[in-house]
Amino acid sequence: MDRFVLNAGSGYSAMLDFPYAADEFSDGWEEIRLDINPDTKPHLIGDISSMGNVASETFDAVFSCHTLEHLYTTEVPLALKEFHRVLVPNGFVAIYIPDFAKIVPVILAGEAEKVQYEIDGNKIRCIDMVFGLEGATYHAPAMMHKTLFTKAMIEAKLKEAGFRDIKVTEDLWDLWVKAWK
Repeated sequence: MDRFVLNAGSGYSAMLDFPYAADEFSDGWEEIRLDINPDTKPHLIGDISSMGNVASETFDAVFSCHTLEHLYTTEVPLALKEFHRVLVPNGFVAIYIPDFAKIVPVILAGEAEKVQYEIDGNKIRCIDMVFGLEGATYHAPAMMHKTLFTKAMIEAKLKEAGFRDIKVTEDLWDLWVKAWK
């Protein structure tokens, strides 16, 4: 039996394009992509902070990769409550977000504009991790980053939204977060 995962804020990418997602969702999962931008050709068009077009308790999991930082701080709790609402009992959310605690020391060391890594031909600097990829934000203002996260911040926001058993894995620049309904 297939399990259903909502790729919330999918953009142009399928979730299996991301290593953490490929590890988690490789077998027996059917992905439904939701994005606010119709040009990304999602299954569902909508805002993750108000998913009125998604029925409650529909998905076994919600996956969100580098999406929550594009919301205003006041919208993040709304999105997390929506994630909780659309999950079946004991469903889980899997979130990948930049870790501001890792980025700040590099900025304070005077290296905000030093290239830290490359992905898909894009040279990523700490300033891009804070504000969004410079070229992308110029052509698509929705790609700007409007909030930030640390481990403690995302844990608190998930608890407030009703999640339990929160697990956070840190990598070089990001947090991989799982929590259950």
